[in-house]
Amino acid sequence: MRPLIPTILLIISPLIPLHAVTYYFDGALSDNLGIWQAGLPFSGSFSYDYPQTPSFTGYVYASYFATSLTFNIGSSTSGSQELTIYADNIPRLDIYNKIESIFLNGVDTGSYPHDQFELSFPVGNYLGDKYINSIRISLTDFSGQIFSSTSLIPGTMRLSDFSSALLYISYQDGPTEGIPQGWGRVDSSITSLIPEPSALSLLAVGLGVLAMIRRRRS
Repeated sequence: MRPLIPTILLIISPLIPLHAVTYYFDGALSDNLGIWQAGLPFSGSFSYDYPQTPSFTGYVYASYFATSLTFNIGSSTSGSQELTIYADNIPRLDIYNKIESIFLNGVDTGSYPHDQFELSFPVGNYLGDKYINSIRISLTDFSGQIFSSTSLIPGTMRLSDFSSALLYISYQDGPTEGIPQGWGRVDSSITSLIPEPSALSLLAVGLGVLAMIRRRRS
């Protein structure tokens, strides 16, 4: 049994430096968007490093950076299209803890503490005949219970933790002489948010197995 412990350590050791947290999400368009019709499915994922020092802190929020993002719209039958997220367009991640007011369509709906997780990123790419300016994922807990601070959290969020989960797509109409015209936004509900098992979780399991082996040997 003695060689078993080094073998387990060898398997676990590559996981130690990894702290990437990844979430997968999906939903359906609530309105027409260019060549895409309301009801078409969308899906994607985003990742961020944990732990991470905030790039900016405010009174009730802190900003971080996401490390990767994918976004697809459509299906195999309708012709799925993936938006290109350019390397210099770094997704911004904000965590709000106990913010007092929430604005919906520019209207202050009340002053009460609530928590919010927002991921926003510029796109600058065409989706059919629409020029997509940005996409934003907004998860809101109106009870103000999910976050105890503005610190970034590991991959433990679930869709059921939030009162509202929306994906905002801001766009402009196709270009006239190379210049996009008009402006609009499609707000769609996110119906699934699934965290990927993190390397830290796998490490914890591995260390637990190692502890059991040592206990048996003693």
